[in-house]
Amino acid sequence: MSTPLVSIILPTFHRPDATKKAIESVISQTYGNWELIVVDDGSKDTTWSALLSAYPGWKSKLTSFGKNTKSIQLHQTTHRGVSSARNFGVERSGGEWICFLDSDDLWLPEKLSKQINYHKDHPEIRISQTNEIWIKNGNKVKPLDKHRKREGDIFRESLELCLITPSSVILNKELWKETGGFDERLLTCEDYDLWIRITVENELVGLLEEELMIRHGGHTDQLSGKYNAMERFRLYSQLKLWNSTLEENINKPGSHSEKKDLLKTSILNRIQVLEAGRKKRNKEIGFLHHFKDDLERESKSPGDLMHVLLNESDWN
Repeated sequence: MSTPLVSIILPTFHRPDATKKAIESVISQTYGNWELIVVDDGSKDTTWSALLSAYPGWKSKLTSFGKNTKSIQLHQTTHRGVSSARNFGVERSGGEWICFLDSDDLWLPEKLSKQINYHKDHPEIRISQTNEIWIKNGNKVKPLDKHRKREGDIFRESLELCLITPSSVILNKELWKETGGFDERLLTCEDYDLWIRITVENELVGLLEEELMIRHGGHTDQLSGKYNAMERFRLYSQLKLWNSTLEENINKPGSHSEKKDLLKTSILNRIQVLEAGRKKRNKEIGFLHHFKDDLERESKSPGDLMHVLLNESDWN
């Protein structure tokens, strides 16, 4: 595992300037064997033309290192969201390891080399992340303690908050195949959904304590501020995981049984939060009661009711 090929997936939508900066941060990596797959998710502004015009300059900066290479691919797809764009990129990747870089984030130059060295020293770990610098509205901010990065078996903590940042992560391609990638039905919280599916399987998450990426927040086009009642997306992910645990007969002695209990408790808490919010707005809550009944009966939640959680018109 001296210099395995790393596939970097960078989705973008209506962010020409930020995307170019993100790409430059990849080109500046000290690690010498990567492929960058940029996926423009059907932008209607100048993003695609800006990428095409900058491509010759980027290509001229790439240096070959014998059998190791650096390469950039540009793709444009129909607008289907970030999950679809990331999955599209992974499908076209050839690396042993996969990284994601959001178009508004940046990597520090040694990000890839230090993560690859970490996995060389810890071959049993198939996914890791790094600490990060938070920039909000142009100012550096200190993350709250609840957002502190964890390592090891972090399923319990991951149920409550999304504790893995896509732009900081690297994961083995085999782990990606086992998990099935991002759920394209989710308009947001798609990363939360993937991480709980990975960590429920006792997958240990590695952590590099160094701040090796810059995460930007506070701008108006962030998905986290676009949709109402964000908890509904996490509830959808949890109910989906609950259904899969029943299919796989996960209720057996050992850690899986414990994790099923943790999942059940977290689902009930999230239902309570959503129920309180809908009551305040005089919204119907019967379907949420149905979810609770399914949990108590150890039965699967029906897909048509779960779909209500994804329908924006039901949450306006």
